Amino acid sequence: MASVISIDLGSSSVKLVLSGARSARGESLEQRSRPVAVSGATASPLGARLAALDALLQDLGPQEGAVWATTLGAESVSVRLVDMPFADREQIGRALPFELEGLVPFDLADFLLDWRISELRGGGARVFAALAPKAEVGALLGGLDAIDVDPRLVMLDTDALGALARGPGVTAVVDVGHSRTLLAVARDGQTLGARALSFGGGALTVAIAQALTLPDEEAEALKLGLHLAGAMRPEAISINPQAPDEQVTPSGQAAPPDLEKALVALREGLTPWLAELRGSLIGLEDELGVGIDELVLCGGGALLGGLPELLGEELGVPVRRVELSGGLALATDAPRLALAQAVAQRAAAGGTSLSFRQGEFAFRGDVAILRSALGYALVAVGFFAVAALAMFAIRAVGLAQDTGAVQEEIAGLVTGAFPEVTADRAKQPGMARTILLEKNDALRARVDALSAVVGQDPPVLSLLKEISEQMPAHPEVVIDVKEMSLSAKAVSFKAETNGFESAAKIEEALQRFDRFKQARKGDEKKAGDNVSFSMTIPLGEAPVEGADGEEG
Repeated sequence: MASVISIDLGSSSVKLVLSGARSARGESLEQRSRPVAVSGATASPLGARLAALDALLQDLGPQEGAVWATTLGAESVSVRLVDMPFADREQIGRALPFELEGLVPFDLADFLLDWRISELRGGGARVFAALAPKAEVGALLGGLDAIDVDPRLVMLDTDALGALARGPGVTAVVDVGHSRTLLAVARDGQTLGARALSFGGGALTVAIAQALTLPDEEAEALKLGLHLAGAMRPEAISINPQAPDEQVTPSGQAAPPDLEKALVALREGLTPWLAELRGSLIGLEDELGVGIDELVLCGGGALLGGLPELLGEELGVPVRRVELSGGLALATDAPRLALAQAVAQRAAAGGTSLSFRQGEFAFRGDVAILRSALGYALVAVGFFAVAALAMFAIRAVGLAQDTGAVQEEIAGLVTGAFPEVTADRAKQPGMARTILLEKNDALRARVDALSAVVGQDPPVLSLLKEISEQMPAHPEVVIDVKEMSLSAKAVSFKAETNGFESAAKIEEALQRFDRFKQARKGDEKKAGDNVSFSMTIPLGEAPVEGADGEEG
């Protein structure tokens, strides 16, 4: 596949990982990062992160043919585990939105849904579903488009983190960022359940800065120089025997002034986070019915000295920092790059990663490229065919006095324009003209076929125009189309109108038009003050029985 460029728009820094074209595991070849100014423990604004990304891309240069991938933060996404009584994907796709309506306190029309089967259970299935606000996805894609980035995949970050879980055991991947902590419980590279905690390493920096009256930059440097054993167990700080007035940290480094204040601030910041982390992991174990075998730490917070040991003691499971592969394995700040590496692996491997390029935000880059290439190809074919015919005519007139020479010239022109034609065949009397007529007819047939598809108006727009023209007049009937799906066989849509009678009028109006005489409505039900219904309009000869349409 093409090379992959994964983007991590982190809350305090932007990271890029460039992965090789031939590696199915997304082995990284190169990484770039750029810090983003932050204020306190909150995430930097999206605009600031996009500006940092733009600066990285300017340094990187053009990346023709690359596949771009990024993530949407789990803190703005609703994740649900839904048990379905059947395992057929089509049935699940139809029934899942109705199941979710009863589980979430918002209108599904404002959200994008992606899901996958995470576990088969008897005759049913457990579904891992994620709902992303359209406004969030639109803002992200709009900002990326402004700097000429069109990601094929917009993943859920906690789902991507599951790629860092290796082996058949159950692994909890914990990404400690600046403004949030992500949890992904995964098995064999697939996320089973996820959480996002509104706490990150930035809160510890702020606590130290306030305790010691330091700028955030100095507090951050001090934090990274401390060891958590000293924060949670003050007795771990010893006296330097060569300088009795100087304390020593477990790493052997001289302790900074006001060490006790810094350790107290660190301890007070860590205590509620540890409690929330422990409770969330226990909750995920109970919900999933699994036991966590190992915890893998990543993100900038994973660089805190003694954090793996501290979590191991607090949680009672083995804890280690993440181990990256490829060119990132030796990076000194490898944990910061873990999410970008996980996204690269997911994008390179394809498979079952969730992505919010759905519906109106569906990725269309490949279609645009194919359409452009087809257009250029047809123009080229037409040009060379016309040029060959013109050259033939000119040569035929110019060499009319010498039939043999004319025949040789014509044969040469024909074989030059159409290499699949042999010279012996082209030299046969009258054969050159026959060949040119055949090629001309074939070209005309292709042009006619293309014209039938394109015509003066795009066929989809023409079809939508016809449907619109058949609708009852407003305000007699009010219709709000929520979803629409078009195929060669049928048009289907889900809509709301101002009553059951109005739904019937819409069906009758469509049926009066000969092309839509097989239109059928279904799934009528009350939706607040309105009535929701589905409409299927077969476009073929035979009616489509029981079709509810596909989600648009």
